[in-house]
Amino acid sequence: MHIGIRLMLAGIVSVLVSACGFHLRGQMELSPSLQALNLSCPEGDARVLCGQIRERLQKASVQVSDGGADAPTLAIGGIENSRRAVSLDSSANAAEYELSRKVTFSLTDAQGESLIQTTSLQQFQSYQYDKLSVLGKEKEENSIRDDLDKLLATEILNRLAVYSEQASAPAAN
Repeated sequence: MHIGIRLMLAGIVSVLVSACGFHLRGQMELSPSLQALNLSCPEGDARVLCGQIRERLQKASVQVSDGGADAPTLAIGGIENSRRAVSLDSSANAAEYELSRKVTFSLTDAQGESLIQTTSLQQFQSYQYDKLSVLGKEKEENSIRDDLDKLLATEILNRLAVYSEQASAPAAN
């Protein structure tokens, strides 16, 4: 008898959770107009970010191509990196740095009309700096940049999802 009640409660909870629009983190649903997408990326520093975006789009069942397809284009602009000291030690040397990555992106339809205007996104992260461990800190900086790219990729896909919701919503009279 207790098992039947537990199963019924589990069923009710799952219906309520799915009815409110809950999705597992990382799952993304895009409108049918974005099920095929060209991804335009600059060479160089944007390679990791574009790989993250491509991976997330493919997980969302989007057919991603490098161009040529009769589909909307997600254009990733250049990435700007910055590093600044945010705290000093007693000898006036940097004790903590902040890394920043800024990227621009836009979305255009197959005819070149703007769907999402050029938008800038930026992420920051700080870390402790030890001048005696320069090689280790260089690896840590690279790891932080990769983490910032993951955050930026997620943010770009969230913007695509918002556009997708707005595009598929019925027009108000």
